[in-house]
Amino acid sequence: LIGSIQERKNQIDAVRALEISARKDAILNLYGTGAGPYAEALRRQIEQSPVRDQVFLRGSVDEATIYENTDVVLATSRSEGMPYVLLEAAAYGKAMLTYDFDYGPRDIVEDGVNGFLIRANDVVRLGRKLADIRVEDAKRLGANGALRFQRDFARGAILQKYAGIIGSNKSKVVADFRKKPSLVSAGAIHVEPRTFLRRRVGERMTVEVPTE
Repeated sequence: LIGSIQERKNQIDAVRALEISARKDAILNLYGTGAGPYAEALRRQIEQSPVRDQVFLRGSVDEATIYENTDVVLATSRSEGMPYVLLEAAAYGKAMLTYDFDYGPRDIVEDGVNGFLIRANDVVRLGRKLADIRVEDAKRLGANGALRFQRDFARGAILQKYAGIIGSNKSKVVADFRKKPSLVSAGAIHVEPRTFLRRRVGERMTVEVPTE
């Protein structure tokens, strides 16, 4: 599970799910940092848990290391704007096991295809599903997730969607992020770059838009 240690991320349910699964072959890595009452409650939960030897607080670790050592990405948040960690998991070809919280999981996870959606806060069902997932299942789900990412969320796919939305009759939509403030211009349409695509300042991209 990847995310800052806070009540909204709900890492305690991840520990409880591992307890319910009764798996002895699973390791739960909790990546992220945090302090305060919730972080202390999480540490107490781990210390008092029968699976305490299977749960590790890893702190902040680089992205590549996280996914190299992960079979299933768990998401137990109470809410999110858009769960970026699930997009990362799909991009890296990892299976996803997530609560169906507001908002985002249903946009990324196809239940039984590239992961599993569990009713929000149903930790018993989460634990039972965790008990059922085998290594071969995780590989199959992860491969499907990578395909879904390329189809729906990769750069080219997103640009095509925006091109369709803009519907410009011009032959090109040019986004130049070298100026501040930057705008994506398509005829009379202006879109702030943050709503278009997250990119580094100083890059330039050109989107071909078919003319009618």
